[in-house]
Amino acid sequence: MAPAAASLAQRLTDKGDLVVKGYIPVPTGPGLGIKVNEEAMRNLCRQGEFFTDPTTYWDSQVGGEKAYT
Repeated sequence: MAPAAASLAQRLTDKGDLVVKGYIPVPTGPGLGIKVNEEAMRNLCRQGEFFTDPTTYWDSQVGGEKAYT
């Protein structure tokens, strides 16, 4: 992993490096096995938006032959 990417992963999660010897280890507990540092993530979002904000974007999107509703 490139140094810039490694430092980003370390800032955004509680686990530090997510990739170990070219692989991402399978979590032993529920979920992804990481906690997101929301304050670090907030700095990467657009002004006035946050990654947990509700959205209706996918309510009207069509993918292939199916509408996502």
